[in-house]
Amino acid sequence: MKGLRPMAAQDVKQVHKLLNEHLKQYTLHVQFSEGEISHFFLPRENVIESFVVETDGKITDFMSFYSLPSSILKHP
Repeated sequence: MKGLRPMAAQDVKQVHKLLNEHLKQYTLHVQFSEGEISHFFLPRENVIESFVVETDGKITDFMSFYSLPSSILKHP
């Protein structure tokens, strides 16, 4: 996908706005602060992967997932 790259600290402000706007469509939803976006979504090796799609300097999409090695799940 064109513009797809790992999320970085400079993306927090735009991801904050994008995610909170998306969540508003639900009656019950979390409103994240910028600090919470940094804490929960900035990539951490072997813990969390987060990516953004940037087009002309604007973040248009965001995705994130946890990376849990099988050793954490007590599986060989």
